[in-house]
Amino acid sequence: MSPKTEKFIKRRETIVRLMRTIILLTGAFQTLFGEFMVGIAILASLVAITVPSLITRGRIKSLPLDFEYILFIMVMLQFVIGETLNFYENVNYYDKLVHFTLPMLLGYITSVLVYTMYITGNLRMTLAPAMVVIVLVTLGIGAFWEIIEYAADQLLGTYLQGSLTSPPLIDTMNDLIVDALGGIFGAVLALRFARSHDPDKRGRLTALTTELNDDYAKLVKH
Repeated sequence: MSPKTEKFIKRRETIVRLMRTIILLTGAFQTLFGEFMVGIAILASLVAITVPSLITRGRIKSLPLDFEYILFIMVMLQFVIGETLNFYENVNYYDKLVHFTLPMLLGYITSVLVYTMYITGNLRMTLAPAMVVIVLVTLGIGAFWEIIEYAADQLLGTYLQGSLTSPPLIDTMNDLIVDALGGIFGAVLALRFARSHDPDKRGRLTALTTELNDDYAKLVKH
């Protein structure tokens, strides 16, 4: 691993620790003094990201740093900035930014997973159709989220659908379109990263795919 890559990883580790602290403090504050359910969601997200050993019964101690970094960004956008700082209510088109960014990041993570399975022989599919499947899965997740919002509005009396600029139906369709664009962008970004000839990018990708393959071996070992 080159010195430049090592420096990049150390910087990312510092950022991850900072985001953990911010998310923990925000979740605790919301739980005690703000919106209780938002606080619980923030703390649950923190636990899910930082303690994968509970889910895998100790076989995997932690997520790859790249994935943890991305997932923390998603939590920051959705809960800390969007909910706690009320960007959803006060900033025009912030929800569209989130609807593009989260599927993009999710598509990127999924694409790296698929690429790892592909180069290790665990996936019998070429990358092009795999990218299409990833985009469709990402869009499906976005559609499922819209169903949750609709159900919450109908059953709990919330106002999750609709935005500052659009009524509920138009807002939902716009969200799905932006979800699809984000998923496509994330899949293409991951594919370009995988095919890059830059030695530092290749080094980070090799380290990441090796870690993912080792984790996969631990899961299927028993």
